[in-house]
Amino acid sequence: MGCYIKNAICKPIFSRKGRRKTERVHYVFIKEPPAKLVFSQILCSFIIMNPLKKIPVFDKRIFWDVAFEKLDYDGKASFIIERVFERGDVEDIRQCRRYYGDEKIRTVLTKAKWLSMQTVYLACALFDNELTDYRCYITAQSNPAYFHY
Repeated sequence: MGCYIKNAICKPIFSRKGRRKTERVHYVFIKEPPAKLVFSQILCSFIIMNPLKKIPVFDKRIFWDVAFEKLDYDGKASFIIERVFERGDVEDIRQCRRYYGDEKIRTVLTKAKWLSMQTVYLACALFDNELTDYRCYITAQSNPAYFHY
């Protein structure tokens, strides 16, 4: 059984001019358990991912303004969850719920500074919350907009 290591720095590579370069990769799959690793070859950051947790497959149109290939699914979880619930379709929301879990999504959405009312109503229906549990709803109620004539 193997594991994924996030933000691994691979063995140093030397360029043609003799300069030392290190290659940074996002995810590395290792067949041996982490206790048997040779850390002189692979230096990992402190996060080791669960091998059963597959990276979700979202539509690229949701993240049109960022580099889709460089998304950090664990480090920027709140950004990804808010964006998927704002602009994603049903399949994207299912992928998000499978990867992050309902508790994490509930805490992120209740602490969000801004969400559309459709997203708040959807989250209320999914997680059986009240409207007043959401920070963005309370902020919108305390700052009323002008009347549209």
